[in-house]
Parts: sequence; C-alpha cells; structure tokens
Amino acid sequence: MPALAVVGPNYAEFEGLALGRDILAQWPGIKLILYSHHAHDLFFQADAANVGIHACLPSNADATQTLNAVSAVLAGRLWFSHAVLSPLLRPEALTPREQEVLKLLAEDQPDKAIATVLGISVATVRNHSQHILEKLGVHRRQEAVRRARRLGWVF
Repeated sequence: MPALAVVGPNYAEFEGLALGRDILAQWPGIKLILYSHHAHDLFFQADAANVGIHACLPSNADATQTLNAVSAVLAGRLWFSHAVLSPLLRPEALTPREQEVLKLLAEDQPDKAIATVLGISVATVRNHSQHILEKLGVHRRQEAVRRARRLGWVF
C-alpha cells in the first residue's frame, strides 16, 4: 500500500475533494496531499481537512512548501493553519429535515416547491434554510450548496 498520494492541481473544486474521499476510502491508512487552485479559500481547506485530506497546497506551491508539507504529513501531522483546523470552520451536522431541504436547494428548487415536496410551510422552509446557512458558516444559499457539494453531502 502506498504511504502518500498527491492529487491535483487540475481538478475542479468538487472533483479534487471527491477524488480525495475515494482514495481515502480505498486506502484508509494513506496520507493525502491535495493541490488546488482553491487552496487560498479557508472554507475549502477546512472542507479538505474534514474529508480526511492531510494537506492542501496552492497549485503554484514551490519546492520548499511542497517538501515541508510532505515531511509534516509523513510524520503524521496535518499541514493546515490553526484557523483551518478550528472547530469554527467545521460544519455542524444537519438534521434529517435540513438535509432534505439542502438536497432540494441543490436542485435549485424555490421555497414554494420545497414546501410542497416536503409538505411543510414556506416559512418552515425558510427557517430550515437559515439554520443550514448558520451551520455551514455561509451567508447565501448558493454558498451553502457549494460547501455541501465539497463535503460530499449533496451531488
């Protein structure tokens, strides 16, 4: 079994994290470094850490950055800033109903359609939507869907 895998940098935002999840599922003990054009985004890095990736480097990382990350990861450490590893950037679990609402948001359904599908009021849909935004630490529905896709919660 390989000790280290390096993924990237030419994957789309969701694809790199999905590939990382797949690699970690197939080889649970492997250390994984992800290169990404999105590495500057703290939420992207937090989502990478949350799916089990050990380091996230910008696509243009130089040799020194790469060697430092490889050394740290092979020594058993995560190569992320303290801010990225903060519990504040870890998404809170959604309730089953919030998960249902999120999946419909990901399908770009309006509140009224979501209410009809789930048999709840539009006000309740808005309530669940607000809770989803708060738990994911974002301000807009599109950001919530984007983050949920990175985490593998919706496709």
